[in-house]
Amino acid sequence: MSHKKLCIVGFSKKSYKDAERFFGTDTDIWTLNQMWIQWPEIVPHVSAWFDLHSLHRLNEHERTSNHLQFLAQDHHFPIYMQEHFDNIPKSVEFPKDELILKFGRQFKSSISWMLALAIVQEYQQIHLVGVDMEIDSDVFGNEYSEQKPSCEYFIGYARGMGIEVNIPQSSSLCKCMLLYGYEDVDNITERLRKQQVHLLEKMDELAKQEFKYRDMKNKAIGAAETIDFVKRYWLDTSAE
Repeated sequence: MSHKKLCIVGFSKKSYKDAERFFGTDTDIWTLNQMWIQWPEIVPHVSAWFDLHSLHRLNEHERTSNHLQFLAQDHHFPIYMQEHFDNIPKSVEFPKDELILKFGRQFKSSISWMLALAIVQEYQQIHLVGVDMEIDSDVFGNEYSEQKPSCEYFIGYARGMGIEVNIPQSSSLCKCMLLYGYEDVDNITERLRKQQVHLLEKMDELAKQEFKYRDMKNKAIGAAETIDFVKRYWLDTSAE
């Protein structure tokens, strides 16, 4: 049996670009949803794409209309979806029933579905990058802590089968703050510091975006007022 290798790429900015080291190698790369917007450079290197949301959800206003246009392109990789859609030629029906039959109803995220499929497809080495599942807010990412147990279940399942699963040190997956009975609260100080730095960097990024768009708005208001002034005082012919 060949030693099949896989890298699953999520949205966490702490580690998703770790996938770069697999570009051009024999490691397959899977990613999902709108990663093409966050990191367009990954698209040529992808082996399979996943968007397991319903068509109704895909058409909701918060999902950009050009996402469906992206999915409809003639890609070099299959796109796993809830079913095949004729207007998305590369769409492939995801084997949901097969996975539920094998694993039960243990699926709380796209990543957990992807891990289960990787197990069934007999990958022997799996790298998880850009996957944290530690935040309960849309502001800081598209992953949620309630999805974490399901993901960790499949990591444990895979490791129990002898599959090598690699997780970045920065990820909170399969890590506990304290080793029960052996460690005290002082041991988590450095981890909390790193998380605080990450959050402060995100806040700074959002502040810059806020300033950028406020400046654009003010310039637009100024331009509109200038046009109004010109129309009123220079182009007014009513007095003639």
